[in-house]
Amino acid sequence: TGVPAITLVDSFQFCVKEEIECTPDCTDETCGDDGCGGSCGSCDEVEIPAGTYTVGSPDQEPCRQTDPPNKELQHAVTLTHAYTLKHTEVTQAQWEALMGTQPSSHEDCDSCPVEQVTWWEALAYCNKLSEAHGLEPCYTLEGCDQDTPPGEGMVCTNATVGDDDVYSCQGYRLPTEAEWEVGARAGTETSTYGGQIGDGECNGTPDALSAIAWYLSTSEATTHVVADRDPNPWGLHDMSGNVWEWVWDQLAPYEGDATDPTGPTYDPNLERVSRGGGYNSQAQGCRSARRGDSDPDGAGQTLGFRVARTVGASPKGTQGNPGLSCKDILEADPGSQDGLYWVTPEGAGPFQVSCEMTIDGGGWTQLTSEYLAQLTSLERE
Repeated sequence: TGVPAITLVDSFQFCVKEEIECTPDCTDETCGDDGCGGSCGSCDEVEIPAGTYTVGSPDQEPCRQTDPPNKELQHAVTLTHAYTLKHTEVTQAQWEALMGTQPSSHEDCDSCPVEQVTWWEALAYCNKLSEAHGLEPCYTLEGCDQDTPPGEGMVCTNATVGDDDVYSCQGYRLPTEAEWEVGARAGTETSTYGGQIGDGECNGTPDALSAIAWYLSTSEATTHVVADRDPNPWGLHDMSGNVWEWVWDQLAPYEGDATDPTGPTYDPNLERVSRGGGYNSQAQGCRSARRGDSDPDGAGQTLGFRVARTVGASPKGTQGNPGLSCKDILEADPGSQDGLYWVTPEGAGPFQVSCEMTIDGGGWTQLTSEYLAQLTSLERE
């Protein structure tokens, strides 16, 4: 008996069929249909590969923060997991649809970023979004005011992550500070992804921000519809201006090169980091390296957030989802996930499952681990 041909679906996963019927094509596409009923990725999220990146600012960069020392120390961060960032900030309509409240001070703008949410409420949104997609929530919130729902000023006393590793969490979450800046820079080395803010422009109207940011000089003191400004090279909008964005880390001076950083060891006296600048920020506040900070209990009119998710994360000990058959999985629209056999069924996943169509047309069956080893050694067509 011959070994069936392998049809390459994308760089991470493939289906096994008796013959090739369609050649998926994601050339110059980062999301949408691959031409064969599959997916080149979600157009609502941007996938960022694992790797080593430079964050912080060089000593000579205009407008950089120097108090305390090392606040913007330029250094290398190694991210060992690919991850996604939502291509826009979470909007008022998205918040209200999921949480049932409307916290924003700039009302009557469904497509404007949600704001006036505490750091704890941003975590609660991430948990609920995970549950809505059939994913295990990332956060355990402790000591929350049970009489105050998220969106009405909810505060808690602590937040923990399973296994104390935010990067291995399966569900939606806030990005770490390193993930946020890597995404904001999108490979650029200037002070913003729109160019360099020069000497004398820190509180001015630099050309670098004219096409990418709503900030003090352009915003007319209000938030604006998300994605109305030009995106960065990776397709992320409003990484400069509109609203500041909560991230996971607490604020402390950088200590140098790091792998999968999450900020300092938890200290209840430290504030949480916010990034990106807002509609009321001077130009210098919209720099990619600029680090803001706020009391996690605070809910400012200029504070919002966007969600992140580790690609290919799975609860430890999980070898698939018993509620889904191979037929369910391979007939659903797969997403691009880390590893050859990760697929994301619609409304669930990702799960590490591997299936094939039997050559005799007798249906779908799960591959054995021995057969998987054989397939990974074959030349892909």
